[in-house]
Amino acid sequence: MDCSFNILILLIFWSTISALNHQCKECNDIPKCIPNGFTCVRIIDFLGENKSFEFNSSNFISKDWENVTELQLQELEQDQTSTIIFMEECFIGLKSLRELHINLHTQIQLDTNVFVGIDNLEFLDLSECVHLDIPELVPSLTGSNKLPNLKFLKASKLNTYNGGIYFDTKFAEALGDKQITSLDFSHTKITGINTTAGLQYIEGLKNVNISYSPSTNVILGDKKLENINIIDMSHVSWLIPTIKFANKTWKYSESNKKWNSLLYPKIVNMSSNFPDHESVRFVNCTYKVDEPFQWKSEEVIVMENNVKYLDLRVDCLSHKAVTIKHINAAGNQMEFLHPSTFGCFPNLVKLDLSINKLYKMAKENHPLFQQLFLSLSRLKILNLSFNRLEVIPEKLFSENRDLELLDFSHNELEQVTFTLEYLYKLKVLNLQFNRIKILNSLSINYLSSGLSTPGNKTWTLDLGNNPIACSKCEAKQFIYWLTHTKSAIISATNLTCAAFKNTRKEIDEHTLDDVNNICKRKIIIISTTVSAGFTLIIVFIVIMVVYKRRKRATKRMKRGELLKRLQEGKGQNEFVAFVSYSSEDKDFVDNYLIAHFNETLQQMIGVNRNLICTGDLYLRPGFGITDEIALCMERASAFIVVVSNDFNLSLYCQNELDMAYRLQKPIVLFIKGTIDESLMTPLMKCLFKSNVRVLWALENQQYTLKTTWENVCSSLLDLIIKKEEK
Repeated sequence: MDCSFNILILLIFWSTISALNHQCKECNDIPKCIPNGFTCVRIIDFLGENKSFEFNSSNFISKDWENVTELQLQELEQDQTSTIIFMEECFIGLKSLRELHINLHTQIQLDTNVFVGIDNLEFLDLSECVHLDIPELVPSLTGSNKLPNLKFLKASKLNTYNGGIYFDTKFAEALGDKQITSLDFSHTKITGINTTAGLQYIEGLKNVNISYSPSTNVILGDKKLENINIIDMSHVSWLIPTIKFANKTWKYSESNKKWNSLLYPKIVNMSSNFPDHESVRFVNCTYKVDEPFQWKSEEVIVMENNVKYLDLRVDCLSHKAVTIKHINAAGNQMEFLHPSTFGCFPNLVKLDLSINKLYKMAKENHPLFQQLFLSLSRLKILNLSFNRLEVIPEKLFSENRDLELLDFSHNELEQVTFTLEYLYKLKVLNLQFNRIKILNSLSINYLSSGLSTPGNKTWTLDLGNNPIACSKCEAKQFIYWLTHTKSAIISATNLTCAAFKNTRKEIDEHTLDDVNNICKRKIIIISTTVSAGFTLIIVFIVIMVVYKRRKRATKRMKRGELLKRLQEGKGQNEFVAFVSYSSEDKDFVDNYLIAHFNETLQQMIGVNRNLICTGDLYLRPGFGITDEIALCMERASAFIVVVSNDFNLSLYCQNELDMAYRLQKPIVLFIKGTIDESLMTPLMKCLFKSNVRVLWALENQQYTLKTTWENVCSSLLDLIIKKEEK
């Protein structure tokens, strides 16, 4: 709550506070004598079983009552059927009475001269008188001989049982000859207020409280509220629906000037005027100030009004609201605020934007967020707490050289990303309850920037309740700065750091020693780890070299054993490969494949016999073709397929491929030209997509091998060895 609003509360309830400083005699009837030392008397539940009670001039006539300065009349039980009557001059014996509290829920009847004789009374409290209406009260107040020194009138909840009150001209006239400075009609249903009448007759009025009024019809006259110091209209329901404007333009000269009178009192509190379920949104709107402001207020409080989006460009280059020095817009859940708004308040000294959602503006409208406070060159106090801010622009306060207090508490800052080099008058920077663990060198430089110049005073930095870490060597620079900086006074309040095993300890001169020990242990661990790691790398390299050499030797040995078996030509080593092809591709096989294939294999293996098996040469006439093909395959170490569209259409060829697959022979595909994959069997598709193929391309009516025969033959021998290892 703003300090100015607290002043208002103190002014209105001054007698209640002062009552705490003296003893109050409490009783259930009207005592005839008052014990020495008691200047306050509280009479509670004095009705008993009676349905009516009458106060008259004989109740307070004893000598003891002359010293009483405060009288309280209360009925705690709300009996709507009872009646309490105040006869004429019933308080006449209270010569020193300064405060009178009549807090009764029952029916009340006031005689016209009820307050005659208590000329020293300054405070009249009629709160809780839910059956008492203004027309019933006016006759008892009218007249210069009635309460001539009355300063404070408190009428909270007046006549709420019967529908509320109307603040009219007669009521203002009745108070006109008093010394009235403060009126409190809070928590009262006010059906209407005539401000012109009130100001015309109650010239000394300084403080008005109509807060928590369910509904208010304000009749605004031409007479301005310029003599009022404080007006509290917080929690007043104006019965205005959700305000949502887009792409609108207004002019100050065209606005209702009568409402400007509300911004004449020095302090105006218009907080919580909109229900929680409503909101105020302006999108791409413009307000042009085309004539001088009539406002005289110094402080405006607009807390908790659900002003969530204020994209309102205010054009006030020629006319400024120079009197306004304090603005409190906390608790609005505000997501956006156009920087031009503050351009109208060049003399603003204090700004409270706490409990909002400006993190959204900082993220989504970063350029405008950087300009938010540029026009506030005289700003001294800025509160941005509870805004969930993560990053602050570097030069956000480049034009706010008078800033003395900057509150960023209860945000989500991890580093200080804004410079303080322009803030020569800074006294307090509050960073409590953020997410600061370890400030990096840039953050430390920002905090130290500009504060070491001659003549600068030290300032207070509050980092309390942050998860500061001192269990890592990385924190050494930060902890050193915390414990040795002379630029700022580091507040020790709740300044702790996370040590080992999730414990927390206060940061003091010994904390740096602890961090240094952590760094030493880290260096030892790093050195040991590096040495061990280097040794492991050397050992690994040696092992890999030995392994690769052995692998190559083993490969050479197995290649030699295979070549020896192929040279001997027994069993499945009689042929290197069985070639399967369609009869339509016989010319291709004879012209391009057999001779070169066989010749290269002979050179590699060191024999002169035929190493390629084909069905035409080695199938025995008259025998079953399936059995003969199986015998040929068993005599060969591998299986070569000449793949063509004709091969894929041949059932005989497909049977040969299936047989080789079942015999677990290494299979290599020789692709002849372009192939239609839709003709392939599932087995052929699987081999075609998973294994490297030997390609033959048709160029200038000639087939060309896209690799070398040496590569083909060497790979084939490696496949045979790999198959034998399984």
